[in-house]
Amino acid sequence: MLFAQHQAQTGESLASVGHKYNMPPSILEEANPHLANPNHLMAGEMVYVPRISNMNCQKTYTEMPTS
Repeated sequence: MLFAQHQAQTGESLASVGHKYNMPPSILEEANPHLANPNHLMAGEMVYVPRISNMNCQKTYTEMPTS
């Protein structure tokens, strides 16, 4: 069910890992609840990258005030 397992390097974040795998950081954050701080990964931490084809898309909309 996983696309990849990425071992974090010093200075990486979920955003930088997401950029490497063309994956939004919010999806990586949801798939990796074990990470203490998604903005600063510790070297050696494992980041699980899910397969996009196995995901369910849910659209949400919010109302914004008109000007």
